[in-house]
Amino acid sequence: MTLSGLAATHTFSALRHAHYRQFWIAGLISLTGSWIQITAQQWLIYDLTGSPLMLGTVTMANTIPTMALALFGGVVADRSEKRHLLMATQSTFMAVAAALAVLTLTGRIAIWHILALSVVTGIAGAMDMPGRQSLIPHLVRREDLVNAIALHSAVFNGSRIVGPAVAGLIIDQLGGRTGPGWCFAINTVSYVALIATLARIPVDSRPTGSERAHVLREVRDGVAYTWQHPVLRTFLGLLAIVGVFGISYTILMPVFARDVLRVQAHGFGMLMTASGLGATIGVLTLASVRPRNLGMVVAGAYTATVALLAAFALSTRKHASKP
Repeated sequence: MTLSGLAATHTFSALRHAHYRQFWIAGLISLTGSWIQITAQQWLIYDLTGSPLMLGTVTMANTIPTMALALFGGVVADRSEKRHLLMATQSTFMAVAAALAVLTLTGRIAIWHILALSVVTGIAGAMDMPGRQSLIPHLVRREDLVNAIALHSAVFNGSRIVGPAVAGLIIDQLGGRTGPGWCFAINTVSYVALIATLARIPVDSRPTGSERAHVLREVRDGVAYTWQHPVLRTFLGLLAIVGVFGISYTILMPVFARDVLRVQAHGFGMLMTASGLGATIGVLTLASVRPRNLGMVVAGAYTATVALLAAFALSTRKHASKP
């Protein structure tokens, strides 16, 4: 079925808008490359250091700038030309990927390089995500906005199906530091699709000309608004808890793959792919069905997450290594 045919269904209705469809396809290419890099970088870190602590440290170097600047990133996105902001962040990601590729393929890569570049990625990421979300309303009609946001999430999760599997295969076939190096090079090229698409989409995504408060005032107002609404406050609190204590299992996936399950790089990629497959099914389900009680859906999802994480933690069967 073509994309035009898919757009006729409710699940993919936002794809009938040509500019959004181009953005969506380019984003799929770019994010697939990103997941190739994420998977290869995790494997490389553990290969370089053999330390689960260092896996968490590099992730912290990336997430702390993103969390610290998240509110400012939203304000910046609101005040900027969204296309130009995203072109800047995507160019930054491309430069980081290129640096990792060169350093790894030339045998000069060290853990401090990865730490420093992770900080840069985290800073750019704080601006990139709100920029993506604020650009979408300029690409679709109002009635397709919710579907467009859901499909954008599906792209993020769908890329997790392909990217890690490709990375695991490349690392397994090429071995050593060459495999991760080529994964970083592939990611570098993948950013071209989104940057070129953003450059040619004829959409005016400039902020309105209305007078705005000081940046710090807008950040404070955003925090106050969230705190004053119990539902929003509770939801964001749950999201933070799961983000810190739940989703972090993916950070330790190289340890499970190599030392517990002994499935090596290809198996590591498939473990990451399995996680992306489940996330994609969940997002597409929400895009297709409009549940009457969203609170019950959220509660059920969190309960299932806890149970399944416990089951995964108890997975200790060791497969035979390759001779």
